[in-house]
Amino acid sequence: MKRVRVDNKKTVWLRIAGIVLLLILLVPAGMTLAQYSLIIETFAVLPPGSLPGALVYGPGHSYWLSQMEGNAITFFQEPDALSELTLFNENSKPYDAVVGPDKLVWFTENQNSSLGKIELDGLTPTGEQIVLISEYELPASGRDPNQILFGQEGGLWFTEFNANKIGFRTPSGEMKEYAVSAGARPMGISSDQNGNIWFTEWGTKAIGKINPEGELVEIPIPGAIFRPTEMIRDQYGYLWVLFDNLGKVLRLNPATQIIETFEIGSKLSSSFVDIALGVDGKIWLLGTESIGWFDITDSGPQNFEEMEINPKIFEGEGRAQLVAGPDSNMLFTHNNNDTIAQIQLPNSGMRDLQIFLDKQYPQVLAAGEFHQNVELINWSRQDAEDVSLTLELDENIELVEIQGIPEEDCKIETQKVICLVGNIPASSSFEAIATFRASRIPDYIVERSLAFSVDLGAGDYLPTNNRQFRTVNIRQSIDYFNNFAVEAEQEYWSHTQITPSETASETLGRFSNENVSITFENLPPHDEITICFQLYVMGDWDGNQFKDPDSITEPVPTIGPDIWVNYIDNNRLVVASFSNQPQFLQSFPDNYREGEHPAQLGSRAIGDFDSDGVINDARYDFCYLRKHQQNSFKTTFYGVNLASDQGETWSIDNVKAKIYYHALYDWLYMPIISQ
Repeated sequence: MKRVRVDNKKTVWLRIAGIVLLLILLVPAGMTLAQYSLIIETFAVLPPGSLPGALVYGPGHSYWLSQMEGNAITFFQEPDALSELTLFNENSKPYDAVVGPDKLVWFTENQNSSLGKIELDGLTPTGEQIVLISEYELPASGRDPNQILFGQEGGLWFTEFNANKIGFRTPSGEMKEYAVSAGARPMGISSDQNGNIWFTEWGTKAIGKINPEGELVEIPIPGAIFRPTEMIRDQYGYLWVLFDNLGKVLRLNPATQIIETFEIGSKLSSSFVDIALGVDGKIWLLGTESIGWFDITDSGPQNFEEMEINPKIFEGEGRAQLVAGPDSNMLFTHNNNDTIAQIQLPNSGMRDLQIFLDKQYPQVLAAGEFHQNVELINWSRQDAEDVSLTLELDENIELVEIQGIPEEDCKIETQKVICLVGNIPASSSFEAIATFRASRIPDYIVERSLAFSVDLGAGDYLPTNNRQFRTVNIRQSIDYFNNFAVEAEQEYWSHTQITPSETASETLGRFSNENVSITFENLPPHDEITICFQLYVMGDWDGNQFKDPDSITEPVPTIGPDIWVNYIDNNRLVVASFSNQPQFLQSFPDNYREGEHPAQLGSRAIGDFDSDGVINDARYDFCYLRKHQQNSFKTTFYGVNLASDQGETWSIDNVKAKIYYHALYDWLYMPIISQ
């Protein structure tokens, strides 16, 4: 084995090479079965004392294994050439692992209160593989993250056994935690087809559920004496649960929450330590002294068969995990002799496909067209045939086209598009670009759903690791418009007075020196925001400060300045004087004391907007596009030095606000927009 060193930049340099290990085949006498003629064989030999735990197959077309006592991650494409990544912190105890929504390996560090991530990042000029390891600390120490799951929404869910919490890393990287009952000690974790997260509560002998809205439900197991441990979902949607020190399995219907318990009838093992959906569509069980499987039927487990494991599995020490492999094989980590064991099946109907979306969700988009790169990955080492891609669209989203799939291969139903992709060769992927069009909805915050799923032709089936679904929320936040024909919403505006006009549309207010604002709260992640509005400057605004030319008294009184101000959050954008009298200058479009310009320069319309019989009022159009990431947004308007008794007033109209996620622009200020 080639051991590698992690430098202080958290980069690992290694050469994927190593000594050839002797592959020992164990063929226990009397363990040949009539149906499959199966044998248990040693698949890979690990360093002594490493205590292997979780095993996954994925990036680099490699197997990835956690060494709970070795404080390392082992990976290999073939079992005779292993490479090892030593973790940063001693005694991190990597426990469970999963291939995440980003096509990367994620794992829990049970003794380090952290999640780990592994990336393959190309080769050096000399051909060495670059491996990047990142760690993400949980909100507090002592969290002991246990088992981990990839959710349909693209986040990572994990149990925190001693902390009595369920952890969640959102697609945007935010860490959240959900508290469960005191002493619950959540352990195994899975999900149903509707995106609910399910988990076992070892300490309270119950099953827990967190729905997509974050609501917690806890269901006591009827008559439970023993504690629930591992949990999986089968291809029909049922959840299966194991018990500590008990040779029974539990089946839960997520839709009805009906719980059933079945005796397995093992003659070799007193209890089971792990459970998995097999490559043959059966449920497989890893016992203390045997490995077995049964058919899934409506009435429960049928046709249970088993074969002996020697040496036996240690129960309660480390972790022995059972998984479906990519080569029509079932594998398990053996915590008693530091090996990975394999059972090779003659064929497999399972094809491990993953949907990868290159954009992080939730996205925030303006109305109009947007694009989504979609990659379908075949992690299996067999071809996936008759693959189809289904898009389920919200009622205000339509599919424009999918580049990479002929139009005639797509069938459009109501809010659903089903496209035939065809065959995806072993260990390869298929890529397409979907273009959608979102119609504008006149609401403040609008959530739109967009779901991707992949399916196979008759005879084959998918695993239940959620990699085949991506349900995403696209938030069109601040798609706001108000022309004040009806009202100014109290939840947004500080002032709500609507003023009619005989010569202009209804406007917000007839203000003087008041401080008026519009505020949007609780915004989702975003990069930029746009706000546009029309300003009506009405009455005898005098522009810049000057001596009154009509005065006959001494000293000559000073007139002005008549100023209007606009802020976005705490950023001052406009502090300018305006003039409606041709004999007086104004600073706009410059700020006050920075310009002297003719009256009404930059206005877009002249008229009698205050209905006083004098055509001397001006309308100015403003539009700002600003970089913005705060969770609230406030725009403030007010006048300075205005004499309302002399008709110096202003109004606002046609306010538009939009928010953008990953837009293309940098700081930009456009004080005047031509109409």
